[in-house]
Amino acid sequence: MAVAHPRFSPHEAVTYARLGEEAILLHTATGVYFGLDTVGTQIWEAVAEGATQQEILDLLQATYEVEPARLHADLCAFLDLLVAKGLMRLVGESL
Repeated sequence: MAVAHPRFSPHEAVTYARLGEEAILLHTATGVYFGLDTVGTQIWEAVAEGATQQEILDLLQATYEVEPARLHADLCAFLDLLVAKGLMRLVGESL
């Protein structure tokens, strides 16, 4: 049986600008800015390209030497934060 993987999408009211290896997000409806470091920028761009949470985990695991459980927890916390701030939304799951 296939396992479902969450998929997220940038909120339509969010504008993204890359500044070197980092990025800034602006929620145009609220006027709130949110800065992303290098890893946050990688995650944001992967989400914008339609990657599932598992695909993002795989990308980060291939790039950084981090314990898988720690990486998973940190990614979930980061995605939850972006959702809570209204910058991103959960759009469903893919098999």
